[in-house]
Amino acid sequence: MGSAGNLVATVTTQEPISDPAISPDGKRLVFTVNGDGLYDGPSIYVTNTDGGGLQRLAPGSNPQWSPDGNWIAYVSIPADTGCSGVRLMQPGGSTNHPVQQGEPDAKGVCHDGAEAPSFSPDSKRVLYVATGIKTPHQQDGSDLYTVSIHGGAHRRLTRDGLDEASPAFSPDGKSVVFEATAGRGRQNGTFTISASGKHRHRIGPPHAGLSWQPLPAG
Repeated sequence: MGSAGNLVATVTTQEPISDPAISPDGKRLVFTVNGDGLYDGPSIYVTNTDGGGLQRLAPGSNPQWSPDGNWIAYVSIPADTGCSGVRLMQPGGSTNHPVQQGEPDAKGVCHDGAEAPSFSPDSKRVLYVATGIKTPHQQDGSDLYTVSIHGGAHRRLTRDGLDEASPAFSPDGKSVVFEATAGRGRQNGTFTISASGKHRHRIGPPHAGLSWQPLPAG
């Protein structure tokens, strides 16, 4: 629907969907089909916002469109490992490559996985929650990382024993907001931290589904 609440179009599928995200140009919609009857597990689909041009892109969930419209980040859990990871693909489904992919150890426990991807405002970096990693107080913890869309060194933003979720960049790309739980008292909450991993600040109690948007004019 439009910003005034007017209905623009209705997109209908045969199976339940989740995680809808509109492309920056407003012409396409990407979403998760939780079970389409053709493939095991969830799949990423894209369609025009008028409801036409439905296309399956890849197995996965939680798709996020880059601000420049050139990439879709999503969570992938390969059937052969069962370990979560974050991948990038172009909107047509091509140039699909991993950002970070978890792998099972000899006991089948997943390590070095990733989930909850989001993009920096300039579309040059991906922010994600690393899972199954070693933290100061856990062998199987989680922390926030960023990495270039082209790969290379991963930048660690947090290093604690909490469970991070819902990370998102600020509109200027200089900070990140996220939820942290599984601690005690005020260890839990909604936090901001600089994009370099400094100046962490608690701004309130835990909140899920975070998004950081600019204030409207006026």
